[in-house]
Amino acid sequence: MAIIKEKDTEVLENITKLSVSKVMNPEADVKCAKSVTLSFSENEFITNSELTCTVSFKDTDCEEIAKVTSTVIDWKDGKDLSKKKVKKK
Repeated sequence: MAIIKEKDTEVLENITKLSVSKVMNPEADVKCAKSVTLSFSENEFITNSELTCTVSFKDTDCEEIAKVTSTVIDWKDGKDLSKKKVKKK
């Protein structure tokens, strides 16, 4: 199973920067958190200039996931790659 599909490549070509960070003890119930941020140039697919996904872990070894948070993608009209296009006859 491919995580990145052929149709995703057009929007991914607009990535200008990839940042990864790790924070230890960011909250009392979370011992470790890792974030990935994708920065985008102006493009025809999304209005977001950055998308971030943060995975928070219950342990300092960053193995047991506590929660996952991410930026909501603001797709431009008719450009949502997560929706299947159906042609009507």
